[in-house]
Amino acid sequence: QTLSAFVQDLDGGPARPIAANVSLTPCLVMPDGRRVLARTAGATGRWALYPVDGGPPVPVPLATYDRPLTFTPDGEKALVMRPWRKAPLVVDRVDLGSGAREAVMEISAPDPAGVGHTMPPVVTPDGRYYAYSLHRVLSDLYLVHGLS
Repeated sequence: QTLSAFVQDLDGGPARPIAANVSLTPCLVMPDGRRVLARTAGATGRWALYPVDGGPPVPVPLATYDRPLTFTPDGEKALVMRPWRKAPLVVDRVDLGSGAREAVMEISAPDPAGVGHTMPPVVTPDGRYYAYSLHRVLSDLYLVHGLS
């Protein structure tokens, strides 16, 4: 199955495809509104910026399983979540030109009891604030003596 990313004017009109054969990972619109970040489909998919007005995609130095969350206000860097299996979630700031990467935050529940899965956070472009949700399963154990 081939998936495509589309752009549509808010005032109406037809949707136009801007990227074909992209993955189900979210596409992000650059702050300038002229490009969209998307990953090609498949286990070895690559991230690229697709011009909204047409033209070839421009590859960016993100790892296949990075999860882009937002761009810095100038659009030169992206905040991305590293692949994760357990806490903490690590968010890096990646320079989209050079690929230089620095960890900017670690996110974990203050009380890890019963935490099974943490959803990707929503991060402000300046990286100062974030929100996340998690799935927690708690139960009670009762010990009863003297039942015979």
